[in-house]
Amino acid sequence: SPDAGAADSGTPDSGSPDAGAGDRGTADSGSPDAGAGDSGTADSGTGSSTPSNDLTISAGYLHTCAIADGNAYCWGENSNMQLGNDGGNSEVPARVTGLPYGATAISAGTYHTCALADGGVYCWGNIDGAMHSSPVRVSSLAPGATAISAGFFHTCAIADGNAYCWGANVYGQLGNDGGKSEVPALVTGLPYGATAISAGHFHTCAIADGGAYCWGENAYMQLGNDGGNSSSAVLVAGLPSGVTAISGGRYRTCAIASGAAYCWGQSNTVIDGEPAVSAVPGLVAKLPGGATTISAGFTHTCAIADGGAYCWGGNVYGQLGGNDSAEGANAVPVVGLAGVPTAISAGGSHSCAISDGSAYCWGNNSSMQLGADAGVQTSLRPVVVAFPAR
Repeated sequence: SPDAGAADSGTPDSGSPDAGAGDRGTADSGSPDAGAGDSGTADSGTGSSTPSNDLTISAGYLHTCAIADGNAYCWGENSNMQLGNDGGNSEVPARVTGLPYGATAISAGTYHTCALADGGVYCWGNIDGAMHSSPVRVSSLAPGATAISAGFFHTCAIADGNAYCWGANVYGQLGNDGGKSEVPALVTGLPYGATAISAGHFHTCAIADGGAYCWGENAYMQLGNDGGNSSSAVLVAGLPSGVTAISGGRYRTCAIASGAAYCWGQSNTVIDGEPAVSAVPGLVAKLPGGATTISAGFTHTCAIADGGAYCWGGNVYGQLGGNDSAEGANAVPVVGLAGVPTAISAGGSHSCAISDGSAYCWGNNSSMQLGADAGVQTSLRPVVVAFPAR
């Protein structure tokens, strides 16, 4: 998820257990999201002008990444080598070289990207201040990682049923009761058997034992309580049992429980000139039942419910996909997607989805993160991402 990670959670940056920004069909999590995103999947889907059954995608802050036919591709901003090469920004999805074939999840963070491949976690871009133009395998992590999520300057993963985080830790977002860590640190306070994880801007959330847990910064009550920051996982109260997807955005968190979507932290409702905040999970208005995927971005959120794609929140760049730039706290349907969407990911100020075997993106294209021509600054409707022949 962009900050999130976007999203993101077990799958890449997409709303469901993130792939990133994470996905994030699920967010910010390593699996097809959901990120910035990113939660079991999140931020994960992929897209192509040539239909494929093997697509996952993750929208980061100003870049986007996807998995197509076992290979990872990235496009958009490359100021920190987050595309996996040392070139400039790119409107064309470029294959990430140096990553083992058979990647299963990807998460685009703010300035770095991570993926699952060959049973391990690989990251590239700005990693703790060091630039890496090609994937670097994360050491000291238990084999068989099942979820990944890239946040702002930290990353989290699930391996062997436990959650691990590494990177910056100013607000306790690693959940290790300690300082920053260059190696994966075990998250404390989280029950064994975590199924999804999503790294937000300065906080992280996960699903374990059917409940939602969060840790890190809590200035906007994004941890689901009115206390201070927390360096260990705390249970989010007020959600129905059976949480199935979670995604941490910039200053808020969203989850799916019993087929309904809930969000807490900073909202898009303005009171006395300031965005309202709430520690209590609130039901998303105008979203149909049967929600399966959710992804919290920088200022907006997207989800899949009742077979359709919906977004709500900030819309300066048309990232809600409703063919206008009107902001709103209520979910609006994304127009222009072909078929039934299977994955969605909310990034910094753009959104992406997989539908009918193709990848689509909409919103801000200032860094070519939509995969569209540089002459297109914004798109209020989804545009198809054209992958190179593969």
